[in-house]
Amino acid sequence: ATTARIEHLPRPRRRLLVAVALIGYPLAVAALAALKHTGLNRWLILSIFLLALLPTVAALLTSYGYARGRIDGRPGCLDGRRGRLDERDIALRQQAYAASHRVLAVTLIAAAAILTIYLTSGNNVRLDANNFLPAAMWVVVYIPALPSLMLAWIETDQPADA
Repeated sequence: ATTARIEHLPRPRRRLLVAVALIGYPLAVAALAALKHTGLNRWLILSIFLLALLPTVAALLTSYGYARGRIDGRPGCLDGRRGRLDERDIALRQQAYAASHRVLAVTLIAAAAILTIYLTSGNNVRLDANNFLPAAMWVVVYIPALPSLMLAWIETDQPADA
């Protein structure tokens, strides 16, 4: 029942979930960085950070459920509509991978531009766990999730009888 509800989410709701998934982690990390400089208890800060991550985790899991079997293309472990990838599903999968590559390229170019501007302004960047681990976690979480997120973003609504 839950899988069927996820498969038939309307496009605007799917796009909202994708936006929450993409924006949630950077916002939570920014909030964590801002809260570190306050006098709040570290456990309270950690709790706030984890609560801020909950919508992101839920959105990522929903997008994985939505795209299950259509991104990885392994029909042996699938059921129902996802058990057979037709030409439409294959074309959507290719479009999702292309869109995920574009999103990744834009993100990396933006990060490089921001870092360049920051460094050419006379600032220094110290590479330590405070700035490396959030970036590494972004890579670990988002690069595998991008195709599923992009499939949820680009696919049109399914007919009610599909």
